[in-house]
Amino acid sequence: MVDGSRRSEMWSVTAIGGAADGIMEMNKFWVKLHISTLADADLAMIDDEATRTQSAWRFFIECLMICGEADDNEGWLPCDRNLAWRLRRDEENVGELLRRLKDAGMVAKSRQGWRVINFAKYQAPVPARERKAASRARLNSKKKELVDALK
Repeated sequence: MVDGSRRSEMWSVTAIGGAADGIMEMNKFWVKLHISTLADADLAMIDDEATRTQSAWRFFIECLMICGEADDNEGWLPCDRNLAWRLRRDEENVGELLRRLKDAGMVAKSRQGWRVINFAKYQAPVPARERKAASRARLNSKKKELVDALK
């Protein structure tokens, strides 16, 4: 069980051949989905359809989750065939959706395969100084609201 500290990573011993051999494996439970995604014009303007099999918006979120499962945190997606199997989609549909995301600037294709652009950047931890400054700003704002309410 995870305590209230909202840990982003959990470590567990992986059993190989039925016996735990002490190999540590990182289990990931979530990826960051930035609120700014709502204002991303490139993603919002993808010619989208409302069905699950055609939704580029949903497909992009699924791609983020697939990248989050990988240990390298670089945003690489599996080949079209494996991605289609993993998402229980038709391979042709996956190829079409990847092309639509590419046209929107959300993914890129290279010799190594498909990659979600800036995945590692957006998944990186917020520096402690920045996180603490934001925390202090929120606290000061709440204090100010309380003082104003008591006036």
